[in-house]
Amino acid sequence: PRLGVGAGDGLTVTEEDAIRAQMRECWRMPIDMATPEKLIVKVRVVFDAKGALVGAPEVTRPMNYRAAAPATRAAAEAALRAVRLCNPLRVNPNRRAGGEVTLNFDPREMIAP
Repeated sequence: PRLGVGAGDGLTVTEEDAIRAQMRECWRMPIDMATPEKLIVKVRVVFDAKGALVGAPEVTRPMNYRAAAPATRAAAEAALRAVRLCNPLRVNPNRRAGGEVTLNFDPREMIAP
């Protein structure tokens, strides 16, 4: 997935790349989704200095995914599963503080040649 990182979170480019690669390893989307451009999911994650999740990851897009169409729900649940499976995030072992990132799970990135 593409990794969207909000301003002010303090991640280095190396940490962004490591987390992006980590999410690719953990994320499993059904390959038969009809309209992947409509199934982009954003997940807000708060982590401690070691990269461990602090609290539950939060789907910020689509809002209210539980009431959405089955394909949208499946996409959101796959993204949440990936974040939990990849806990802790790969951050610099010398990091002094935690942070927050928004992970952008875009199926088009995974099916593009």
